[in-house]
Amino acid sequence: MKRILIFALVAVLILSVTACGAKKESPEKESPGTEKTQQPEEEGPPKSEETAIEYPIKDEVIIDDEFIKLTVSSLKINEYGDLEIDFLCENKSDIKLSVYVKNGSVCGYGIVGLYWNQEVTAGKKINSVMTIRKDDLELANIEVIEEMTLRVGIKDMEETYDDVMEETVSFYPTGLDAASVVFKDREPVEGERVLVDNEQFKYVIDSVEYDPDNGYVAHIYIHNKTSEYMWLSWEEVSVNDFMVYTTWGQEVLPGIRLYTKAIVIEYNKVDELGIDELENFEFVLNARIGTDYFEATDCFDERLTYEVTA
Repeated sequence: MKRILIFALVAVLILSVTACGAKKESPEKESPGTEKTQQPEEEGPPKSEETAIEYPIKDEVIIDDEFIKLTVSSLKINEYGDLEIDFLCENKSDIKLSVYVKNGSVCGYGIVGLYWNQEVTAGKKINSVMTIRKDDLELANIEVIEEMTLRVGIKDMEETYDDVMEETVSFYPTGLDAASVVFKDREPVEGERVLVDNEQFKYVIDSVEYDPDNGYVAHIYIHNKTSEYMWLSWEEVSVNDFMVYTTWGQEVLPGIRLYTKAIVIEYNKVDELGIDELENFEFVLNARIGTDYFEATDCFDERLTYEVTA
Protein backbone atom coordinates (compact mmCIF):
# COMPACT_ATOMS: atom_id res chain seq x y z
CA MET A 1 0.00 0.00 0.00
CA LYS A 2 2.92 2.31 0.82
CA ARG A 3 4.32 1.95 -2.71
CA ILE A 4 0.91 2.63 -4.24
CA LEU A 5 0.75 5.93 -2.33
CA ILE A 6 4.22 6.78 -3.62
CA PHE A 7 3.04 6.53 -7.22
CA ALA A 8 -0.10 8.50 -6.41
CA LEU A 9 2.03 11.36 -5.05
CA VAL A 10 4.78 11.33 -7.66
CA ALA A 11 2.81 13.32 -10.26
CA VAL A 12 2.62 16.26 -7.85
CA LEU A 13 6.36 16.10 -7.19
CA ILE A 14 7.21 15.89 -10.89
CA LEU A 15 5.12 18.98 -11.61
CA SER A 16 6.73 20.88 -8.73
CA VAL A 17 10.23 20.14 -10.03
CA THR A 18 9.65 20.64 -13.75
CA ALA A 19 6.95 23.34 -13.76
CA CYS A 20 7.92 26.16 -16.05
CA GLY A 21 6.45 28.72 -18.40
CA ALA A 22 5.39 32.29 -18.52
CA LYS A 23 1.81 33.54 -18.31
CA LYS A 24 0.61 35.46 -21.33
CA GLU A 25 -0.43 39.00 -20.51
CA SER A 26 -3.74 40.11 -21.96
CA PRO A 27 -3.67 43.52 -23.65
CA GLU A 28 -5.32 46.36 -21.74
CA LYS A 29 -8.62 47.60 -23.14
CA GLU A 30 -8.76 51.24 -24.18
CA SER A 31 -11.76 53.49 -23.67
CA PRO A 32 -13.35 54.90 -26.84
CA GLY A 33 -11.69 58.14 -27.88
CA THR A 34 -8.64 57.59 -25.70
CA GLU A 35 -5.46 58.74 -27.38
CA LYS A 36 -2.67 56.20 -27.49
CA THR A 37 0.50 57.23 -25.72
CA GLN A 38 3.83 55.82 -26.84
CA GLN A 39 5.36 54.00 -23.89
CA PRO A 40 9.12 53.56 -23.65
CA GLU A 41 10.24 50.00 -24.33
CA GLU A 42 11.34 48.13 -21.26
CA GLU A 43 14.67 46.40 -21.41
CA GLY A 44 14.60 42.68 -20.77
CA PRO A 45 15.07 39.26 -22.34
CA PRO A 46 13.28 38.73 -25.67
CA LYS A 47 10.24 36.45 -25.81
CA SER A 48 11.18 32.85 -26.46
CA GLU A 49 9.13 32.39 -29.61
CA GLU A 50 10.33 29.97 -32.27
CA THR A 51 9.37 29.02 -35.79
CA ALA A 52 6.55 26.48 -35.80
CA ILE A 53 7.41 23.14 -37.43
CA GLU A 54 4.76 20.95 -39.08
CA TYR A 55 5.65 17.25 -39.42
CA PRO A 56 4.59 15.22 -42.48
CA ILE A 57 2.35 12.81 -40.56
CA LYS A 58 -1.33 13.36 -41.47
CA ASP A 59 -4.45 11.37 -40.55
CA GLU A 60 -2.56 8.23 -39.51
CA VAL A 61 -4.68 5.62 -37.68
CA ILE A 62 -2.72 4.19 -34.75
CA ILE A 63 -5.53 2.16 -33.08
CA ASP A 64 -8.63 0.67 -34.68
CA ASP A 65 -10.35 -1.99 -32.57
CA GLU A 66 -13.81 -2.82 -31.25
CA PHE A 67 -13.75 0.16 -28.85
CA ILE A 68 -12.11 3.12 -30.58
CA LYS A 69 -10.49 4.44 -33.70
CA LEU A 70 -7.62 6.76 -32.73
CA THR A 71 -6.02 8.87 -35.45
CA VAL A 72 -3.05 11.23 -35.36
CA SER A 73 -4.46 14.09 -37.45
CA SER A 74 -1.30 16.20 -37.27
CA LEU A 75 1.83 16.81 -35.23
CA LYS A 76 3.81 20.02 -34.85
CA ILE A 77 6.23 22.00 -32.74
CA ASN A 78 4.46 25.26 -31.92
CA GLU A 79 5.98 28.74 -31.72
CA TYR A 80 6.93 28.18 -28.07
CA GLY A 81 8.79 24.92 -28.76
CA ASP A 82 6.06 22.67 -27.32
CA LEU A 83 5.06 19.49 -29.15
CA GLU A 84 1.37 19.28 -30.08
CA ILE A 85 -0.24 16.01 -31.21
CA ASP A 86 -3.73 16.49 -32.64
CA PHE A 87 -5.89 13.37 -32.12
CA LEU A 88 -9.21 12.41 -33.66
CA CYS A 89 -10.86 9.84 -31.38
CA GLU A 90 -13.98 7.90 -32.41
CA ASN A 91 -15.92 5.84 -29.86
CA LYS A 92 -17.13 2.76 -31.75
CA SER A 93 -18.84 1.19 -28.70
CA ASP A 94 -22.31 1.68 -27.21
CA ILE A 95 -21.06 3.07 -23.87
CA LYS A 96 -19.19 6.22 -22.80
CA LEU A 97 -15.42 5.65 -22.73
CA SER A 98 -12.46 7.45 -21.21
CA VAL A 99 -9.46 7.23 -23.54
CA TYR A 100 -6.10 8.12 -22.03
CA VAL A 101 -2.35 8.14 -22.58
CA LYS A 102 -0.53 7.58 -19.30
CA ASN A 103 3.03 7.07 -20.47
CA GLY A 104 5.11 7.52 -23.58
CA SER A 105 8.48 8.08 -25.17
CA VAL A 106 10.05 10.01 -28.03
CA CYS A 107 12.98 8.55 -29.96
CA GLY A 108 13.58 5.92 -27.27
CA TYR A 109 13.57 8.33 -24.31
CA GLY A 110 10.69 8.52 -21.85
CA ILE A 111 8.78 11.77 -21.31
CA VAL A 112 8.23 12.52 -17.62
CA GLY A 113 4.69 13.43 -16.62
CA LEU A 114 3.17 12.63 -20.02
CA TYR A 115 -0.63 12.32 -19.72
CA TRP A 116 -3.69 12.88 -21.89
CA ASN A 117 -7.33 11.98 -21.24
CA GLN A 118 -10.58 12.45 -23.09
CA GLU A 119 -14.11 11.16 -22.46
CA VAL A 120 -16.07 10.24 -25.60
CA THR A 121 -19.80 9.52 -25.71
CA ALA A 122 -20.97 6.29 -27.36
CA GLY A 123 -20.91 6.54 -31.16
CA LYS A 124 -19.35 10.02 -31.18
CA LYS A 125 -16.04 11.57 -32.26
CA ILE A 126 -13.87 14.24 -30.71
CA ASN A 127 -10.75 16.24 -31.60
CA SER A 128 -8.24 16.76 -28.81
CA VAL A 129 -4.64 17.95 -28.54
CA MET A 130 -1.97 16.37 -26.35
CA THR A 131 0.91 18.74 -25.52
CA ILE A 132 4.46 17.89 -24.48
CA ARG A 133 6.30 20.91 -23.13
CA LYS A 134 9.56 22.18 -24.56
CA ASP A 135 11.27 21.68 -21.17
CA ASP A 136 10.34 17.98 -21.14
CA LEU A 137 11.68 17.49 -24.67
CA GLU A 138 14.92 19.23 -23.69
CA LEU A 139 15.22 17.12 -20.53
CA ALA A 140 15.16 14.03 -22.78
CA ASN A 141 17.57 15.68 -25.27
CA ILE A 142 15.02 15.38 -28.10
CA GLU A 143 15.68 17.47 -31.22
CA VAL A 144 13.72 15.78 -34.05
CA ILE A 145 10.53 13.77 -33.50
CA GLU A 146 11.32 10.68 -35.59
CA GLU A 147 9.42 8.19 -33.42
CA MET A 148 6.80 8.20 -30.69
CA THR A 149 5.53 5.38 -28.49
CA LEU A 150 2.38 5.80 -26.39
CA ARG A 151 0.76 3.60 -23.76
CA VAL A 152 -2.96 4.02 -24.51
CA GLY A 153 -5.76 2.81 -22.25
CA ILE A 154 -9.56 2.77 -22.32
CA LYS A 155 -11.89 2.87 -19.32
CA ASP A 156 -15.60 1.99 -19.24
CA MET A 157 -17.37 5.07 -17.83
CA GLU A 158 -20.91 3.64 -17.51
CA GLU A 159 -21.01 0.03 -16.33
CA THR A 160 -17.92 -1.42 -14.64
CA TYR A 161 -15.65 1.70 -14.56
CA ASP A 162 -12.79 -0.70 -15.23
CA ASP A 163 -10.06 -0.61 -17.84
CA VAL A 164 -11.26 -2.50 -20.91
CA MET A 165 -8.17 -2.15 -23.10
CA GLU A 166 -4.52 -1.14 -22.90
CA GLU A 167 -2.12 -1.08 -25.83
CA THR A 168 1.33 0.31 -26.60
CA VAL A 169 1.55 1.84 -30.08
CA SER A 170 4.35 3.49 -32.07
CA PHE A 171 4.28 5.87 -35.02
CA TYR A 172 6.84 7.79 -37.09
CA PRO A 173 6.09 11.51 -37.73
CA THR A 174 8.89 12.07 -40.29
CA GLY A 175 7.85 9.13 -42.49
CA LEU A 176 10.59 6.72 -41.40
CA ASP A 177 9.86 3.23 -40.08
CA ALA A 178 11.05 1.08 -37.18
CA ALA A 179 13.92 -0.35 -39.20
CA SER A 180 15.35 3.04 -40.20
CA VAL A 181 15.02 5.00 -36.94
CA VAL A 182 18.19 4.98 -34.84
CA PHE A 183 17.92 6.07 -31.20
CA LYS A 184 20.66 8.35 -29.94
CA ASP A 185 23.01 6.94 -27.31
CA ARG A 186 23.38 8.73 -24.00
CA GLU A 187 26.54 10.73 -23.45
CA PRO A 188 28.14 10.14 -20.01
CA VAL A 189 28.03 13.10 -17.64
CA GLU A 190 31.08 14.28 -15.73
CA GLY A 191 30.70 13.41 -12.04
CA GLU A 192 27.84 10.94 -12.56
CA ARG A 193 27.40 8.02 -10.15
CA VAL A 194 26.30 4.67 -11.56
CA LEU A 195 24.43 3.14 -8.61
CA VAL A 196 22.94 0.12 -10.41
CA ASP A 197 23.88 -1.53 -13.70
CA ASN A 198 22.59 -5.08 -14.03
CA GLU A 199 20.70 -7.19 -16.57
CA GLN A 200 17.37 -5.51 -15.78
CA PHE A 201 18.19 -1.80 -15.57
CA LYS A 202 20.75 0.96 -15.19
CA TYR A 203 20.28 3.69 -12.58
CA VAL A 204 22.54 6.75 -12.61
CA ILE A 205 22.51 9.98 -10.62
CA ASP A 206 24.10 12.60 -12.85
CA SER A 207 24.20 15.29 -10.16
CA VAL A 208 22.46 16.76 -7.12
CA GLU A 209 21.91 20.51 -7.20
CA TYR A 210 20.30 23.05 -4.89
CA ASP A 211 17.20 24.79 -6.25
CA PRO A 212 15.87 27.65 -4.05
CA ASP A 213 12.28 26.87 -5.08
CA ASN A 214 12.44 23.12 -4.37
CA GLY A 215 15.49 22.17 -2.33
CA TYR A 216 18.14 19.62 -3.27
CA VAL A 217 17.17 17.99 -6.57
CA ALA A 218 18.69 14.81 -8.03
CA HIS A 219 19.09 14.51 -11.81
CA ILE A 220 18.54 10.85 -12.67
CA TYR A 221 19.05 8.64 -15.72
CA ILE A 222 17.28 5.26 -15.99
CA HIS A 223 17.50 2.57 -18.67
CA ASN A 224 14.93 -0.23 -18.55
CA LYS A 225 16.76 -3.07 -20.30
CA THR A 226 13.85 -5.51 -20.06
CA SER A 227 10.90 -6.16 -22.39
CA GLU A 228 8.45 -5.42 -19.55
CA TYR A 229 7.15 -2.33 -17.79
CA MET A 230 9.23 -1.24 -14.83
CA TRP A 231 8.29 0.77 -11.73
CA LEU A 232 10.99 2.30 -9.51
CA SER A 233 10.56 4.06 -6.18
CA TRP A 234 12.46 5.39 -3.17
CA GLU A 235 11.83 4.39 0.42
CA GLU A 236 13.51 5.22 3.75
CA VAL A 237 15.29 8.34 2.47
CA SER A 238 17.81 10.09 4.70
CA VAL A 239 20.00 13.17 4.18
CA ASN A 240 23.16 13.62 6.24
CA ASP A 241 21.73 10.81 8.44
CA PHE A 242 18.40 12.65 9.01
CA MET A 243 15.24 10.85 7.88
CA VAL A 244 13.34 13.13 5.47
CA TYR A 245 10.34 11.05 4.29
CA THR A 246 10.82 11.96 0.64
CA THR A 247 8.63 10.17 -1.91
CA TRP A 248 9.60 9.46 -5.52
CA GLY A 249 8.42 6.96 -8.12
CA GLN A 250 8.68 6.47 -11.86
CA GLU A 251 7.27 4.09 -14.48
CA VAL A 252 9.55 3.26 -17.43
CA LEU A 253 8.34 1.63 -20.65
CA PRO A 254 10.01 -1.58 -21.91
CA GLY A 255 13.45 -0.97 -23.40
CA ILE A 256 13.19 2.80 -22.82
CA ARG A 257 15.68 5.27 -21.37
CA LEU A 258 14.55 8.19 -19.27
CA TYR A 259 15.87 11.38 -17.71
CA THR A 260 14.00 12.61 -14.66
CA LYS A 261 14.34 14.69 -11.50
CA ALA A 262 13.56 13.98 -7.87
CA ILE A 263 13.48 16.21 -4.81
CA VAL A 264 15.91 14.73 -2.28
CA ILE A 265 14.95 17.17 0.49
CA GLU A 266 12.59 20.14 0.27
CA TYR A 267 13.94 23.65 0.81
CA ASN A 268 11.98 24.21 4.06
CA LYS A 269 13.42 20.99 5.54
CA VAL A 270 16.95 22.14 4.68
CA ASP A 271 16.52 25.10 7.04
CA GLU A 272 14.55 23.11 9.62
CA LEU A 273 17.28 20.48 9.95
CA GLY A 274 20.10 23.04 9.79
CA ILE A 275 21.71 21.46 6.73
CA ASP A 276 24.35 23.86 5.45
CA GLU A 277 25.64 21.48 2.80
CA LEU A 278 24.50 18.12 1.43
CA GLU A 279 27.09 15.48 2.32
CA ASN A 280 25.21 12.33 1.39
CA PHE A 281 21.78 10.82 1.03
CA GLU A 282 20.62 7.23 1.34
CA PHE A 283 17.51 5.47 0.08
CA VAL A 284 16.11 2.03 -0.54
CA LEU A 285 15.60 1.67 -4.29
CA ASN A 286 12.80 -0.71 -5.22
CA ALA A 287 12.27 -1.88 -8.81
CA ARG A 288 9.34 -4.00 -10.01
CA ILE A 289 8.67 -5.47 -13.45
CA GLY A 290 5.45 -6.71 -15.02
CA THR A 291 2.56 -5.62 -17.22
CA ASP A 292 0.47 -4.47 -14.25
CA TYR A 293 1.89 -2.71 -11.19
CA PHE A 294 -0.26 -4.66 -8.73
CA GLU A 295 0.94 -7.97 -10.18
CA ALA A 296 4.54 -6.92 -10.82
CA THR A 297 7.39 -8.70 -9.06
CA ASP A 298 10.39 -7.19 -7.31
CA CYS A 299 13.63 -7.37 -9.27
CA PHE A 300 15.64 -5.06 -6.99
CA ASP A 301 15.32 -3.85 -3.40
CA GLU A 302 18.53 -2.50 -1.90
CA ARG A 303 19.80 0.44 0.14
CA LEU A 304 21.98 2.81 -1.88
CA THR A 305 24.16 5.76 -0.88
CA TYR A 306 25.04 8.85 -2.87
CA GLU A 307 28.16 10.55 -1.48
CA VAL A 308 28.79 14.17 -2.39
CA THR A 309 32.43 14.85 -3.20
CA ALA A 310 34.10 18.24 -3.23
